[in-house]
Amino acid sequence: SGAAVCAVPGVRGCQGDRAVTYSAIAITPLASVFVRVNDCIGVRFTQLELDAMWALARKRQEAKSGGATDRRSDTRLSNIQMHYIGIKGEYAVAKYLGIGFDMRSLTDGDDYGDLLWRGRHIEVKNLQDWLLFTPGTFLAEVAVLVNPLRERPDRRVTDKPPHAYKDVVLRGWITKERFIEHSYVHDFGYGPRLCVRPDRLSPMEDIFPRNAAQVNL
Repeated sequence: SGAAVCAVPGVRGCQGDRAVTYSAIAITPLASVFVRVNDCIGVRFTQLELDAMWALARKRQEAKSGGATDRRSDTRLSNIQMHYIGIKGEYAVAKYLGIGFDMRSLTDGDDYGDLLWRGRHIEVKNLQDWLLFTPGTFLAEVAVLVNPLRERPDRRVTDKPPHAYKDVVLRGWITKERFIEHSYVHDFGYGPRLCVRPDRLSPMEDIFPRNAAQVNL
């Protein structure tokens, strides 16, 4: 069918002749738009998806309030904004891979990554440019770097550079072994980090075959 599916959790809609309540963002080819950005993959979200991800960000922060340590690396952003940025990256990668996305309020993610695809744990890093890890925290098999797609301003993070945009770019991936091989230590002002330049990353297609039902490039 060519009908798009409602993406807002907890909102009632129609599926055929049945009324349903959606508890998760629906992964459909008619939702996000995938575009080429140089040699990378840009993901343009619908407003419905953005609203759903903002709602999830608020739920995650509410679940953490009262006992969680504030671990923001960028104090210009609120905790909800940090969750929102992280969710956008995770959701974009999940959509590209054609896998489901968990909309439950979790106080902590999987110790070994944000997503699980064909037995591989994937860590999604939402950063401005380079791929960074605190030493000893790269526990997944693969990391994917996500950057802002600097086209459409996002009122929810306006004036909070560099993330003040609605959409994202999937820059590429790297295994833990290659990251260790090519990384070096640098302090950007919030403690030493292991860093890898984006030109060391492999294109998404090199490890993740496109799902034609999900990605139209």
